[in-house]
Amino acid sequence: MHPVSEVSGMLSQPQLDPLTGLLTRPALLATLFRETDRVQRSKHPLSLAQFSIDDFEHWTARLTKLQCDALLKSVAERVGRLLRSYDTFGRTGDHEFLLILPGCSAINSEPACRAAACRSFFDARRRGWGVAATLGVLWHRLQ
Repeated sequence: MHPVSEVSGMLSQPQLDPLTGLLTRPALLATLFRETDRVQRSKHPLSLAQFSIDDFEHWTARLTKLQCDALLKSVAERVGRLLRSYDTFGRTGDHEFLLILPGCSAINSEPACRAAACRSFFDARRRGWGVAATLGVLWHRLQ
């Protein structure tokens, strides 16, 4: 269990990122606390996937602010469409994102995350932006 003051402090901050409409870092952490408690009780797996847009500083120097915002929104929309209704997706930094995937094992979380990222960045390439991402997946199953 996590201290009530710790979780309630997170919830007093904004829940949604104003640009992408995704959960903010504090809202993601509160969700992660709830999910880890739940998987400890149920003994089901939990996967986390974090990805970031590579060389985002390059894009902010090369593109306009509106174009960079459009890129971030496109990533949020495209990845969000591929998730299950009980998955959680949020923005943790300027160009970093986190997925919380309850019930997802190592076997199915990494390929699903890679597919989501590839589909998202395909749209950026179609616009002439050679955007790439770094993806990391963590899987945990309690015994």
